[in-house]
Amino acid sequence: MIPVATDGGIVDSTAKDDRSAESPSGRVSHGVPFRAASNTRPAVVPVGAASRGAEDGGDEAASARSGPEARITTSLPALTPPRQPIEEAWAALSPIPWPHGAGLRRRLAGGPSTHPGLAAVHPYDVLRTRALQAMTDVGWSRIGITQSSPGPASAATALNLALAAARRPDQRVALVDLDIEHQAVLDLVGQTLPAPDGPTRGCKARLRPNLAVISFVAPAGAGSETLLSSQFKNHVGDLLDDLEPDLVVVHVPPILVGDAGIAAIELVDTVLIAVDGTQDTAATVRGAERLIATRRPVLGVFLYDAEG
Repeated sequence: MIPVATDGGIVDSTAKDDRSAESPSGRVSHGVPFRAASNTRPAVVPVGAASRGAEDGGDEAASARSGPEARITTSLPALTPPRQPIEEAWAALSPIPWPHGAGLRRRLAGGPSTHPGLAAVHPYDVLRTRALQAMTDVGWSRIGITQSSPGPASAATALNLALAAARRPDQRVALVDLDIEHQAVLDLVGQTLPAPDGPTRGCKARLRPNLAVISFVAPAGAGSETLLSSQFKNHVGDLLDDLEPDLVVVHVPPILVGDAGIAAIELVDTVLIAVDGTQDTAATVRGAERLIATRRPVLGVFLYDAEG
């Protein structure tokens, strides 16, 4: 069993985030043109395209997923624990093993030299550099990654962007999965969270020495209500305050399905739309852009799996 550090529940706070919304410009085209909304600054489009895997490597997903699980136990604390120094907070994170099975690794770009991911690294390095340049210009540090409808594009893009950013040894990166009814990021590395015994259950772990992964699970059907809770929002803020990452990458639920994605973007500065080249259309991407732009600026779009 793989031990994963617990986060200890949610805590009360009344802090509220207030950011202005903008709209983007640019386009991505790979056969089908995608237009980003106008008058947004900054824009990071087009960023490029990424394939799900540079090698097929066989389908070992089923056997890999039946391997070690991220087991946690948690209880709701009566008081907020004293804040640890940054180095201690990172050292306390339990490591998540890099998946060995090619069925899992084919979606991952980068990783340790002994078991690297099989997906192409270059598109995510380009995305990292262009996104960070644009965000630095306006003082942003939290980027949300979403897509218009359910699929693997947003979780894989968020994880691979975080891995690309963590390849800079001077950067601390936190990857937060707010798709709390599915935990797609943990699923990509073959880990799971047990069902919650209260309002929510969460884990903090370390995929790379400078890459923290924070994930949560809520009871079925309670994802939106949890994300809308001021307690939950401020709990996420407290976890990030303990780690003081230079960059926060947030996986946001699909924006055109239900209201969980709309609730989750309140926790980011800007949003990147991952476009699934096998299922998204120009109409769905434009719809996602319009909806996001009412609350947050759209940084751009990233074409995932353009080769189908």
